[in-house]
Amino acid sequence: MMDFFELYLSEDCPYGDETTELLDI
Repeated sequence: MMDFFELYLSEDCPYGDETTELLDI
């Protein structure tokens, strides 16, 4: 999960608000 989260941050939130809601952050 952390690897995905680090990738998510490094990609400058490419997935938008939907992923943010999915991760509940």
